[in-house]
Amino acid sequence: IFSTLFYFFFICDALMKASSPHLYGPFHRLESTSQTPEDAAKIVDSGEVWGRPARNIYQSDLPKVKAYAGPLPEGERGVQFFTTVPPDQGCVPNQPTWSGAPGEDWVKIPAVDVVNTQV
Repeated sequence: IFSTLFYFFFICDALMKASSPHLYGPFHRLESTSQTPEDAAKIVDSGEVWGRPARNIYQSDLPKVKAYAGPLPEGERGVQFFTTVPPDQGCVPNQPTWSGAPGEDWVKIPAVDVVNTQV
């Protein structure tokens, strides 16, 4: 009986570890006109980071969540987060993005272990 129970718990533990999502990060976003304290509160409340298509010189029809790689620098106002979604490949170094589908208005990724210094 002991060996059967041990085997059962060993298999259950292995399955739980295999199904646990990998966390990527930390990443951060700095307070700005497009990352307001209200936006930071929404990230904390929803557990999601949202992005839309770029409207500046790098205009695109792809919505993207944009962030900086690494922890939130000490003394800066912004949000720090981890996510279960890997960043896009081929990003600008230290500026990861997560792209949505062409023509969509928004893309969102899960955010966990969020630290908000915009309060």
